[in-house]
Amino acid sequence: MDLTLITLQKDFDKARTDCGLFTGWEKGTLPTFHEIRALGIKNYQDQGIDSQHLAGHASAQMTTNYDSRHEDIRWVEVNLSG
Repeated sequence: MDLTLITLQKDFDKARTDCGLFTGWEKGTLPTFHEIRALGIKNYQDQGIDSQHLAGHASAQMTTNYDSRHEDIRWVEVNLSG
């Protein structure tokens, strides 16, 4: 199986739609694969965990770039049970 960026993005979009958590959201407000990946990297960086290998980046600078652009993102808890 050849995993390409296009395939990954399409499969992520399908999973995001199929989960039903974003019904009624406008297209421009839906979380993207890249945003979720970057947020995960930031979460590891904030815990002091080296996430370069996990992210598959060739350099530590690339991983730092992901972390440095998300200072305003905050984790929040959401009650989905209703």
